[in-house]
Amino acid sequence: MTRFEAMKLKFNRGISREADTEDEDVGFDNSDFEAAIANTKQLKVGDVVTGQIIQFEKRGAIVDIGAKTTSFLQTMEASLEKVSDLKQYLNVGETREFQIIKANSGGGQFQVSIRAIEMARSWDRLLKSRDENTVLEGEVMQTNRGGAIILVENHRCFLPGSLSARPLPAEGDRVPVVVVQAEKLDKNMRVVVSHRAALAAQLTDMQLGALLDGTVRAVKPYGVFVEIGPTMGLLHVSQISHEHVADVTAVLKEGDAVRAVLISRDKSRFGLSTKVLEPEPGAMLRDPAAVFAGAHAMAQRYRERLA
Repeated sequence: MTRFEAMKLKFNRGISREADTEDEDVGFDNSDFEAAIANTKQLKVGDVVTGQIIQFEKRGAIVDIGAKTTSFLQTMEASLEKVSDLKQYLNVGETREFQIIKANSGGGQFQVSIRAIEMARSWDRLLKSRDENTVLEGEVMQTNRGGAIILVENHRCFLPGSLSARPLPAEGDRVPVVVVQAEKLDKNMRVVVSHRAALAAQLTDMQLGALLDGTVRAVKPYGVFVEIGPTMGLLHVSQISHEHVADVTAVLKEGDAVRAVLISRDKSRFGLSTKVLEPEPGAMLRDPAAVFAGAHAMAQRYRERLA
């Protein structure tokens, strides 16, 4: 029985025979009812409609979307995630949005999907990341010599090695990324992400006084350049210690691990300091390792002075 037939039967039962007299006009007969149904908006593939779960079947669920006939939701179309038991995911009587993915023909059912809606919305989030440089999180699915495949918003994305912070994340790692390219090619989608850009965005949002770990990549007479994720920070010679530093290389060398405080930020330029981590003047000159070991407590004191 179609939804139209069920409604018509219910309508006929709702009119008592006693009311069907010449003296009483119900104001709405079968022809009016059929005309109202005929004027219902014609649904088509791609339409997003509100529907209600009516009952579960072996391979899915019957959904009432307000059409002349019911619609069917296959279990595989219930979510972007794998759903093994639809009854654990949806409830009879639940109302939500569905997208029509196949039109009825010859009085058959519409086929509807929740997955299609979720896929479109996740694609919109990827585009937002690309356009607004917002950070998303993804899981590394596999790695190769060229980079890694990362699942972001249920889309397989490519992370080139050149856009990854060193070293390349391992399979199973969850990493922050920013979308740098997203386009649809026929039925396929090409998405390229950057780990380095995500880390840079996070550093941009970091508050002054944050304690950062990095690696010395270059030593100059005026200071050292420290690699912090995807970017470089400058530890100026005047910020190494409270005491005068005559020779930077006597304190820090290329490849050394460094712990420093973020003291200034101008766009992509980051100013660092180990001087504020010294428990006493000259400690960086005598024992940098001891300074780094007690860095958390000294960094907290520095932040309190900034407040």
